[in-house]
Amino acid sequence: MTRQRQEFSRAVKVAIKRRAMRATGYECECCGAIVAYVEIDHRNPDALQVEKRKLTEADGWAICEPCHDRKTRGDVRQIAKAKRQEACYLGVRKSQARRIQNRGFEPVEKSIPSDRLARVEKSTIPDRRPMFEEK
Repeated sequence: MTRQRQEFSRAVKVAIKRRAMRATGYECECCGAIVAYVEIDHRNPDALQVEKRKLTEADGWAICEPCHDRKTRGDVRQIAKAKRQEACYLGVRKSQARRIQNRGFEPVEKSIPSDRLARVEKSTIPDRRPMFEEK
């Protein structure tokens, strides 16, 4: 069962953007760079939130695209680790990968006829003809 991602309300998004707004653009709340566009992201990964409550301005931050990509990669690792730990706690084990059993193939005798064993002389390649004949 997957849970819906909790999104920020429009009023909260406006408050977060207003907090990051500067005279020349938006200031990334992660690295401090001034950029033209910021992305609003959860400070803590949404999938790791235990209690579900209405999101406030303090739950999000405005960050630039490189910081958002870096943070998302870290969040994905963190969420995967939490899921593995939960599965281990609940006693769910990963199925063991094993080879598919088959009956196999019967061995075949390789017998080469004697006439094929004799080395065949390669035919000589004829000389090339000129493409255009001189008149």
